[in-house]
Amino acid sequence: MSWLYILLMRNGMLYVGQTKNVSNRMRRHAEGSGSRQAKQLKDFTLVYTEGPMETTATIKRERQLKKWSRAKKVALIRGDFEKLKTLSKSRKT
Repeated sequence: MSWLYILLMRNGMLYVGQTKNVSNRMRRHAEGSGSRQAKQLKDFTLVYTEGPMETTATIKRERQLKKWSRAKKVALIRGDFEKLKTLSKSRKT
């Protein structure tokens, strides 16, 4: 089982990742180990988690979210599912 997470980096970037242990992964990010972005920008806030789910589903979901616009990610973080629905429909036209 694993978790999907979104970090808000100090430069405003949203970082999407997945892990089996969220608290362990946050510690590793804070230490600057793991992702390239986290090494460069150690100052971040955990703004969203989703899970637990099967690891294959988490990887699939991570890939999906990494393709999303910033607006869609922000709507997801805020729990604004109407806005998320609207943004998803606007991509299809």
